[in-house]
Amino acid sequence: MKQKGTFSRHSVLAELPLLAVMAAIPAAALGGDYLYGGTQLNIGQSIRSAQGKYSLVMQADGNLVMYRNDGTVRYRLGSTGWFAAMQTDGNFVEYSGMMAPVFNTETSGHPGALLHIQDDGNLVVYSKTFAPLWNIGAEPDWKDPKQPADVVGRNLDVAVGGELGHVGVYDGQGNVIEADGGFANAIRILTLNQFKSTTHNFWGTSSANIPSGSSVKGCYQRYCYSDADFQQFEMRVAVARVAYAANLIGASYSFLAELSEPRWGNSYTAPVRGLFRCDTFVLWALSAPA
Repeated sequence: MKQKGTFSRHSVLAELPLLAVMAAIPAAALGGDYLYGGTQLNIGQSIRSAQGKYSLVMQADGNLVMYRNDGTVRYRLGSTGWFAAMQTDGNFVEYSGMMAPVFNTETSGHPGALLHIQDDGNLVVYSKTFAPLWNIGAEPDWKDPKQPADVVGRNLDVAVGGELGHVGVYDGQGNVIEADGGFANAIRILTLNQFKSTTHNFWGTSSANIPSGSSVKGCYQRYCYSDADFQQFEMRVAVARVAYAANLIGASYSFLAELSEPRWGNSYTAPVRGLFRCDTFVLWALSAPA
């Protein structure tokens, strides 16, 4: 996909004189989440995502700005504009009061394209077949974890004693390690999206106060034979590593607040499975590297 970049006036203006283009483009309907080819945003007009999480506003001060619904700025496009047009040639262009293009998406040559403002924070020019031609990228959910060893929580959504909670450890690479019942190995690895989609209520993220730059040496495998098996990792990464190691060793699940730590195997002994509840697993993972 193309990101915003430089432009040429030839590609922007295509074949028609600018005044003819302006006369042919009606203003956009307020409140919709699409800007179709042949429509424009005039001063004071906006489009808004379907659930109202984001708005794209053509301001009186010439700024074309995408806002979050709390009023903060998500993205700025041009700053000296008069109106912004989704042209019939597929290019989305902001023009100044001097009739000069101050911003464009460089997507001309795609008649039928449209601009869509989305509830994931993305602003996209789609072709008429809904292939993305240009975008600013989706905005990560502010509730999402940002670094290894962050703890994520959600409703368990089971009809046992009401809605119970559930927590897991984020690995910093898009995955969550959790202790969950009903499986041969209670320690499961799933994507953050899978963790969030399992429930109707994702709580968000909590981040432990782990000193930045601290590191620890340890063995994060199923068996630890020699010093060569020990590796040095930054403390937060080590938390994720030890959680992954628990998955390799295996564990059972308990609804009670029980805890039996897994034990690594070596040349003489086999690994010993742990016994966890979701919260005791998280607490163990956070403390084990220390």
